[in-house]
Amino acid sequence: MAESGVKERSNRLFKGKRDARDIQKLMDLPEGRRFIRWLLRTSNFQNLSYVSKDVGATNFNEGMRRIGVAVYDAAMNADERAMVTLYEKKGEDQDGE
Repeated sequence: MAESGVKERSNRLFKGKRDARDIQKLMDLPEGRRFIRWLLRTSNFQNLSYVSKDVGATNFNEGMRRIGVAVYDAAMNADERAMVTLYEKKGEDQDGE
């Protein structure tokens, strides 16, 4: 039930064809894919936000996670194969760092 609320909020953040095109442009560039992977990894979007006995840390983590969920949803709305593309091209996107 809570996830549907997150989905609604993320859909409000990324609307319309322009946003879908913008996300697709990022997905077309190695730098854009690296940035999206970094953002998803940093936001910890697939993990729990809860920190035992620390409401502030839980709220902070949930805020970060929601940003990751919004970006994930936007990427998937722009291209249903977005996550496959992100990880299939991961090796190609390395720039020697």
